[in-house]
Amino acid sequence: MNEGILRSPKWMRNFADFEINTGEDIKGEPSEKRKKEIEKEKRQKEEAKRQQEKERKEREEKEDKKEFRDFLISIIKYIYNNYKNCEISVPKNNYIIISKNDLRSDGIDLSFKIILDNTVAIPTFNVLIEYGSKKWNYEVTGVNYGQFKLFILNEIYVWHRRFGNQKKTNNQKKSTNTNKKTEPIDNKRRRYNLLLSTLDGFLREMDKIKEWEKKNPGKKHTDRESVQNQMLNVKDKINTMNKMYHFESRYYLKHLSHIFS
Repeated sequence: MNEGILRSPKWMRNFADFEINTGEDIKGEPSEKRKKEIEKEKRQKEEAKRQQEKERKEREEKEDKKEFRDFLISIIKYIYNNYKNCEISVPKNNYIIISKNDLRSDGIDLSFKIILDNTVAIPTFNVLIEYGSKKWNYEVTGVNYGQFKLFILNEIYVWHRRFGNQKKTNNQKKSTNTNKKTEPIDNKRRRYNLLLSTLDGFLREMDKIKEWEKKNPGKKHTDRESVQNQMLNVKDKINTMNKMYHFESRYYLKHLSHIFS
């Protein structure tokens, strides 16, 4: 301590009072105690800023994944109804690529590419979606996409092997309708039975969802809406085939009312 500053006990008391009351050195510099407080406040601000940035990124990632999921559900619906208008390739067995590059949504360009790799123990979908300036590239798997996988393998893959390599013409739609009318009844029955089997799978999945919701009162299962939509899609196809070919489907259709309960 500088003896030139402390010339009397009174000065010493003033010096001590000044530091205690202001937290600053009498020469105008922060005291050691205040320096520690400043450093602590600085660390707290930096930590708060890092936490805010972390929460912002987590929030943006969550919103981004939700938007991706919404687009993916729409694309799956599109494929169910329009896969014959998509670009399809099968580079190897149990590996299929489905893409479409000329779609528009709300006036904005939309394209997608879905790759099903069924060669591994747990099959995966690699999904690339481009919507205007936004791009998503995710790998998805799980029971949510099990029925979609079966539809691709049992319907799209089979169709591609039989018709996919034919050159498209301007009257493709008319030609396709003609083929439907003239194809053997056994093929129609095979497709119809496939739809019934797919619907049965959805019904079992919905039972699991309802069981989960019973165990979690007040909560709605995240997969309920997507499973319901896919069930309705299959139901519509069953109804269409039943109207065209008069197949019996009363057993399956009369039980569909419970999917919305």
